[in-house]
Amino acid sequence: MEYSHEKILYGFQIIGSDKSQVCVKINMSIKKQGEQIIMNEGTAKRVISFSPPDISELEIAEVCEALRSGWITTGPRAKMLECRLAAYIETGETDVDCTCREAIAKHSQKVVCLNSATAAEELNLRILGVGPGDEGIAI
Repeated sequence: MEYSHEKILYGFQIIGSDKSQVCVKINMSIKKQGEQIIMNEGTAKRVISFSPPDISELEIAEVCEALRSGWITTGPRAKMLECRLAAYIETGETDVDCTCREAIAKHSQKVVCLNSATAAEELNLRILGVGPGDEGIAI
């Protein structure tokens, strides 16, 4: 049977879980022209595989080195990341030497790393020339 509907409503209730599985009760209903028609109700068992992060001693050492350097959101490591990202975007290569002067001069002004999405949005607005008193429409 076909329904011309206004809204499809979904709901679920967690019944139980362990480290690898979650059991939920799923409800779906269609609200048609002011009346509610229950279409399907049931219990479904879903397996959610939890994946531990792949963190090696190399990543841990890099984080420790960054923390010990005193530079968290800016500094030489951020500049190196910007240069490497720009080199990758331009060449598609991951092994471009970004320590030489030529590579730094070629790639260092093409990418900027920021510490938040808010900072990125502010930068976008400044680049577009949007300033105090300007109007915008949020969709």
